[in-house]
Amino acid sequence: MFPKLLGPYLTFVVNKMGSGATQRQTEQQLKWFAAISPGNRVLVQPLSEDLTLSGLVKIVPSADFYINYNPDIPVFCNYIDPDMKMLGQWIGPKGSPPPTSPPSGRTARMFSGFLSIIREQPSSKAKQEDYDTVRGMLEAVIGMDMMSCFHKSITGEAILERKQGNYSQALTYYNRSVALGGKDSHLLFNMARVYYEMGDIDQTKSCLEEALKSSPDLEPARKFLEFISGNAA
Repeated sequence: MFPKLLGPYLTFVVNKMGSGATQRQTEQQLKWFAAISPGNRVLVQPLSEDLTLSGLVKIVPSADFYINYNPDIPVFCNYIDPDMKMLGQWIGPKGSPPPTSPPSGRTARMFSGFLSIIREQPSSKAKQEDYDTVRGMLEAVIGMDMMSCFHKSITGEAILERKQGNYSQALTYYNRSVALGGKDSHLLFNMARVYYEMGDIDQTKSCLEEALKSSPDLEPARKFLEFISGNAA
């Protein structure tokens, strides 16, 4: 098992200046690189001014990450993805011996940032086994669609919350995915299941009907709708 890379994310901090009628607000953007550890902990590290990994890893609660961190697609496409490809060229394919020359520039900073993710703390000294771990991390994100990855991760969290009976938190995650463009028939079907568990039949029907509008052949949604419609009658 090795950490799962999620890519770059944005958070926003509102700063208040002055007081009373003269008070004004400014919004500050903070840029991060995120990953999930084999123990399912969300790890983030701030990006430096040149948008390289800083290595200053910290753990954030899953609920905080999925609600307050926003996928940064431009930074992924223009900086992180090219840097990962450069790192892959330097480190070589799985099973290769460690590189004979040290990395430099952005490649060195990304490699150090990946080591920090593996250790879950700042680290720059590689062990023999780290090279294949980094190779595995890179191989898992070849051709990565960052938004799809985010939606898959957050809906996975929502399903876990539903199974644990945390229906309000599950809906919060589903609505967050919808707000970021992740609305599809399968998500609507899963939202219907949450509403049904909460006893909200009207919302259950609404989600199922909307799911079937976009995917008329979604058999589980059709059967679920027939079931609750029959019970209502």
